[in-house]
Amino acid sequence: MADTALLSEGMAAPARPRVRTRAFVLVCLAGFLGAAHSSLLTPILPLFIQAQGGSPVFVGVVVAAFSAPSVLMRPFLGRVVDTWSARGVLGLGSLAMGLASFGYLVYYPLALLAVRAVHGVAWAGFNTGSNVLLARIAPAERRGEAVGYYVTAQGVAFAAVPATALWLLDPLGFGGVFLITAGSGLLTAAVVLAMPRQAQPPAPPPSGGFWRGLVEPSALLPCALDFLGKLPYAASSVFIPLYATYRGIAVESLLYYFLACGIAGLAVRGWFGGWSDRIGRGWSIALGTSLSCVGLLLIAQAADIVTLTLAGVLFQIGQAAASPAVLALAIDRSRPERRGAAMATYSLAFQVANGGGGLLWGTLIEQLGYREMYLAAALAPLLALMLLIRSWGATRRAPHASL
Repeated sequence: MADTALLSEGMAAPARPRVRTRAFVLVCLAGFLGAAHSSLLTPILPLFIQAQGGSPVFVGVVVAAFSAPSVLMRPFLGRVVDTWSARGVLGLGSLAMGLASFGYLVYYPLALLAVRAVHGVAWAGFNTGSNVLLARIAPAERRGEAVGYYVTAQGVAFAAVPATALWLLDPLGFGGVFLITAGSGLLTAAVVLAMPRQAQPPAPPPSGGFWRGLVEPSALLPCALDFLGKLPYAASSVFIPLYATYRGIAVESLLYYFLACGIAGLAVRGWFGGWSDRIGRGWSIALGTSLSCVGLLLIAQAADIVTLTLAGVLFQIGQAAASPAVLALAIDRSRPERRGAAMATYSLAFQVANGGGGLLWGTLIEQLGYREMYLAAALAPLLALMLLIRSWGATRRAPHASL
């Protein structure tokens, strides 16, 4: 009997690998602090430029001065990650984010453009390095769950910090907020310094020439899915106050819209990440893109705050279902020695969608109207769903999912 019990115990299923290790907690903390750093500047910088006499056109130029270098430098930073160190790129990017923030304390237009360019490159290093470290630390069997926790940590910052920045502006002024922004970047670098070192995979052998090697083909499908999924995001946030006014919905009632959307997205993001581990990335992405599409179609019909809020919640739940699964898919499909290039290629989607989405939807509002713009925005997740169906086999046979 005792031998049978010992045999049964020996044949028991191995324990599931831990997600919440010290390294993982520190990566999530760095993700939160980096997102908080960015979110402090989002509402404050346009107000600062306006207070100094800058025009709305110059605000747009400042945004482009950040986005363009951030997009262009990502493939090169991915190469540095693969040949040197993900932790090093993350640490230097975080340090540069903190130091660049001191440049906002004195207003000179040309100097501001230079500071934003440096900041954009630093942000690209932060994104690329943190995603690769997440890929290396998260156990393969629970990768979707780990990604869900990480993007939730960032989501808390993106949801709460902009309002906090505006609240701090009155007592501290622009200079005080910029100092806090610098401090958050430097604190992120300190957290990276406290991370345990991770084993560096062998450098990838050169193939296809220098320029061709900057882009990782395995990440193109997740990149396209992420781009189409995030392209309508500005339509569901930036233009909602204008749309509510157009539809006769009291702007004051939008507090309920943004509060409900924020809570809905944060509450289910981690759960959906783990769900994608159990049922597969494809099904989670399919559910997310479908809900996003339905939410945008419902926004186009909304004539009261209840319908608008329900539509926004559906859209946010769709984003919460698809986003962690797409990032996990990008990690699954990447070779360990090419994860830097893969994460750099994948991360291009958000930067381009974030920068181009606002311009696209604003143009469509002027040309077609609000309702038609939201109907057009619903085409993006629909196209993502069609691409997913066409590439379904690639989501089931991720060649490096267990690495």
